[in-house]
Order: sequence, then C-alpha cells, then structure tokens
Amino acid sequence: MNFIVRTFLYSLLALPLLGATGHAADAPAVDITENNGKELKFGVTIPNLKISNSIGLTVDDNAFNFFSHEDDGDVIIDEPSVSVSHEGKFDITFITGSQKENFDFQTSNEGNFDYLDLIPVSGVSSLGSIELPDRGLLTVVTESDLSVLTFNHLWDLSELNLNGNELLQQLDSQFETRLGFRSNISHYSSGWDYDAIGYANSSSSDSVSVFSVGPMLRLESDQGSLNENTDVYYKADISALLSKESMQAEQNFRGSINKYTADDDRVTVAGIINLAVGMNNQLESGAVISLSGSIDIRNDLPFISKPICTTGMDCNSAEYVAQAEAAHLDSRITVSPSVNLSFMYDF
Repeated sequence: MNFIVRTFLYSLLALPLLGATGHAADAPAVDITENNGKELKFGVTIPNLKISNSIGLTVDDNAFNFFSHEDDGDVIIDEPSVSVSHEGKFDITFITGSQKENFDFQTSNEGNFDYLDLIPVSGVSSLGSIELPDRGLLTVVTESDLSVLTFNHLWDLSELNLNGNELLQQLDSQFETRLGFRSNISHYSSGWDYDAIGYANSSSSDSVSVFSVGPMLRLESDQGSLNENTDVYYKADISALLSKESMQAEQNFRGSINKYTADDDRVTVAGIINLAVGMNNQLESGAVISLSGSIDIRNDLPFISKPICTTGMDCNSAEYVAQAEAAHLDSRITVSPSVNLSFMYDF
C-alpha cells in the first residue's frame, strides 16, 4: 500500500506546477475545522472546452477548388457557466452551461458560382452545397451545451494507515494533506440546423460522453490573517484518472434519408490539476463565507477531430478520400478559470 501511494505521490509532485515548496503558517484567524457542518458553494466558471475542430463546412467554386476554411474553426464553449457544490464528508459539484456561436462563410454574390459544401464526418468525399450559389455572406449558428458532475471523497492522513510513509509525513508537515478519489460524469454537445433557400434543410449534431475515476491528492495551506475574522489560504487538488470516452457525430444533407455518421470509443489516462486561492470570513453567527478563485488544468475532456477540407484540396477527389479520417476523439489541455462564493454552515 505504501509503495503504491509513494509512486502515485512522486509522479504527481513531479509536475512543475507544484514544484515550489509550501510552508506552514500560523494558526488561521478563521478555524473552519471547528465548523462540523457542510459547505455550500456557488460559482461561475469559464470552461474553455473544445467540442470539435470543425462544424463540417467549407467554401468551394464550380471547379471544386476549395479555397476557404478560415472561418470554420474550433467549436468551443467559452462563456461563463454556473457551478453548484456541496462539500462535507462527500464533495459534489455540478457545472452546467450553454452557448450560441455564429460562423460566417463568404461566398460571391457576383455570379462566380461559390458554394457552401458539407464535408461528411464519415470521411467520404464532399456531398455538394447546402445552399444555392453566390448568396454572399452566409451565417451558420451553432448551439452547444455542457454538463459536468463531479464526486470526490477525501480522508485526512490521520484516518489512513500510512504513518510509515516518509513522503506523506513530509507533506503533512507543510500542508493539510488529504488523499481520496475523484469521479467525473461529463456530457457536452453541439449542433446546427441550416435553413437553406432553394434546398431542404441540412443539419449536424455532435456529442461526447465521459466517465472518469481515479486517485486524488489535496494540499492546503493557510497563509496568514488579514484581520481577526478573515484569513487567506491556497489549495491544490491533483487527480490521475482512468477515463472512458465516447462520441457520436451525425449529419443530414439537404433532407436526405441517408445520414452521415461517425462514432468512437476509447479508454485513456488523463489528469486534472486545480489551483485555488481564497479568503475565509467568519460572521458573528459562527458561519463562514469564503471567496475564492481557481484554475482547472485538465486533459480529461476530449474533442471530436473531424475531416477538414483546406485551401488547395479537392475534397471531391479520390486523393482526398484516401487520406481523410472519419471523425474521432482527440485530446487537448483545457485551462478553465473559476470564481466561487461559498457558505459554511452547521446542521
């Protein structure tokens, strides 16, 4: 057991973000250890979550010269989302948000026969235009949704039979140290429905579901008092997760019965680092209000990598089909800032 814990801790502490050594501070002005109740936390977070690298559209001319992909970029949820947390013996956090985003595609309005083409997620050649040619500036509106449910359970080192571990003893002398596990259930989706002139509607929908679980280490330190009722703290949560991920992508071309689809499933190893700094303020009633800011650095939320038709390609050719991959899952590092207001209470 000690060998497993030691290996886990050394691998986590090798991360440069936690390379600096912490120092124990004097006793805090607000002793939240005397509060045996629960903590209710309300927050706003900016997920910066990439859902896909494309909405699956590109501009071409009558000779299948594809010359524009600049405006069809990443689909990212980067508007504030609401979070609600309940912390006590078990910590539960729920984040939810939605977003609309406009993607503009410039076609000619002078009879040059420019088209807005659908690029199938299945990796086959371009199907043709979803709109009549030469309509000028065309706007496609995507709608995206996000939900993340997190469940943590942590134990103080005093509750675990790990007293013989020198690394843990050293950490515990500098930080309030806890060990436990973290689990996440995440789902996010994006899609568009284009109301064409002269053709039936075309549409696209993508979704990703993730379940991840693994060990978690929490290091917390009080950094002194601002006054007799307020103290400052900082905290780091580090998790190593085994993640089960799945995705589905589907397109409808001009009302066709046939759908163009792709799906992918994988199991991968991922990680989350949460760095937070905050202030606790104790009220006359004994309740504690806390204001904190934090950053999540994580790679456990994948994105959908779709076939892309860039300038110079003929995406209606056999050469394009030979190199095109169907839409699949890929990874990236996401950095998400948050601001939280919490209320600690007894019941």
